[in-house]
Amino acid sequence: MTDPPRQRSNQRQDRHTMANDRPPIVGTVGRNSGQIRPKVCDNTQQSTIQPQVESTTLPNTTVYTDESDAYNRIPDSGCERQTVCYSQSEYAHNDDQDGCCEIHGNTMEGIWVGVCNFVHPLIVSHLLEPN
Repeated sequence: MTDPPRQRSNQRQDRHTMANDRPPIVGTVGRNSGQIRPKVCDNTQQSTIQPQVESTTLPNTTVYTDESDAYNRIPDSGCERQTVCYSQSEYAHNDDQDGCCEIHGNTMEGIWVGVCNFVHPLIVSHLLEPN
């Protein structure tokens, strides 16, 4: 038996929204605590993301994000924001030059990969089940 070709997810390049069948999931993860707080949202606009960040982070926390404008008001909640710029192929950087690239979004990105790898087989097996 040969494996069928891998099915890719919706590869559209526009923003994730419920309306375009790409439900966005906003997530925060504590690098020290390991606590994960995912939430399915209607869209990825600042007015949707800001309350999630505020409710899942402590004041004076450093929040690591990508360059999206949706995160621009994070400092208004008393948190510091550090960014990487994925659109310029920057995935981590080291501002204090200590040899450790502490500014990155890889913790949350890795969690999303794990979720996708777990959920995708469940969806496929459900679709392949006889009715």
